[in-house]
Amino acid sequence: MENISNTTYYVDCQVGNDASSGMAVDQAWQSVEAINSKVFCPGDRILFHEGQTFKGGLKLHGSGKEGAPVVIDSYRVEAGTVKIGEGTKPIIEGQGKVLYAVHLHNEAFWEINRLEVTNQGETPLEGRTGIMVSADEAFDQIHGGTVEHIYLNDVFVRDVNGHPEIKDQHNGGIFYCINSEDVARPLIFKDIVIENCHVKNVHRTGISVGGTKCGSKIVGDDLSIWKSEEIKGYLHQDIIIRNNYIECVGGDALVPMYSYKPLIEHNTSQEASIDTKGQPNLMYNAAIWPWQCYEAVFQYNEAFRTYLNGDGQAYDCDWSFGTLYQYNYSHDNQGGFMLVCQKNAIQSKIQNNISYNDQRCIFMTSNVQPAYVENNIVYIGKHLETTLFSPDKGPIVFENNVFYKEGESIVVDWHEEENSYDGNYYKGFEKLPEDGKEAALIQLEELVELADLQAQLGSERDEEALHKAWQEENERRRLKLENGTHVYGCKQYTFEQYKAYVESNRELLK
Repeated sequence: MENISNTTYYVDCQVGNDASSGMAVDQAWQSVEAINSKVFCPGDRILFHEGQTFKGGLKLHGSGKEGAPVVIDSYRVEAGTVKIGEGTKPIIEGQGKVLYAVHLHNEAFWEINRLEVTNQGETPLEGRTGIMVSADEAFDQIHGGTVEHIYLNDVFVRDVNGHPEIKDQHNGGIFYCINSEDVARPLIFKDIVIENCHVKNVHRTGISVGGTKCGSKIVGDDLSIWKSEEIKGYLHQDIIIRNNYIECVGGDALVPMYSYKPLIEHNTSQEASIDTKGQPNLMYNAAIWPWQCYEAVFQYNEAFRTYLNGDGQAYDCDWSFGTLYQYNYSHDNQGGFMLVCQKNAIQSKIQNNISYNDQRCIFMTSNVQPAYVENNIVYIGKHLETTLFSPDKGPIVFENNVFYKEGESIVVDWHEEENSYDGNYYKGFEKLPEDGKEAALIQLEELVELADLQAQLGSERDEEALHKAWQEENERRRLKLENGTHVYGCKQYTFEQYKAYVESNRELLK
């Protein structure tokens, strides 16, 4: 039976020494090299001194076990007492000299907390990544072919200049990738949690979980024939990505891939696809979307100011089976609200979401099987020329939605030869489908609340007022959650996240 070590190792770049044992504060290691040369055991802890910068790549070895993961965290010493998980995050600074600033390969049962990670080189480099979790054929399948329990919590990944356009594998902020092509011996991730993280200024992708080299061999080209139990063993399982703030990434913000019923909730995407700002023909990006997933659930997310590109929407039902978007907020995205993409967008459902002042077109569709759009609110401000649909067409069943155009009425092609409408409400359109009913302002109560909040963001100018507004907003969110009312985006903002949110929304008010 594998023993549980329960050894704590300390790292202090100012007074540490790599020749020391690392097993006490006064015997701390000094650099990442000491960690890279060690194979860790179940129950071990690696504690970096808070507020210090550790240069070079962190390559982690060894695995934990169920109930005894290897844990990374920060520490500080106060009045002779070691305080864990407090103070300023320690920084792992790859400096662009390593492909991955933090790399975990062919290992399982790790929990990484409270690190700041950066990997900025002199020039962009394909594959350069902040945190990379990977596995290949050499992985010891003692756990039944699953790379299990790799958690990231309260990690800040920033300033990673990967290749601006490469998107299929690792290239950007946080990536989990399978590099095995052996379909007969499938290797998957299981029990993956990424939460409370902040990703900023990375290129190309913010967070991506599940890329695999044998993906097309696993799922085939026709997702309509998927059956739950047959496909489950080939897809990543128990994937949770929640309460993350993803800011100013070059391409897509958040993409789960090849996953079985992943849960994506309470994430905020601000200014995704920033590399297409001013050059919209460069790439195809959306903010938050799945690729080759089975019954992915996206809920309580917020995506705003995604820059125009070949896509440019907040959300996207993309080559996946049974995708569900519910209780999400989309606003001011230059490409629109929702993409329903091509023949393998199967049984997509979009319900109880809000699209506020999205641009170009609300829906871009090229699907073959119907998508179901129910109980959503679409609001288009009077200053916008947004239309509802792209020229491309795909069947959508619209039920009990509100379509509200402020200001002068517009003419819309409702694509009634493909779409069906039942019980919807409309305002500001000259021509309506047969089910047309007048939208009442009372139906927009929640939307008005969100619009008022956005307008208020422009009024806080000095740091003290902004800090107070941040505390008030977090308290408002806490009370809503406590009362069972949903909130969009992160459950709580850090001050830096709230400040970024405010500054980005101020740009909209100019």
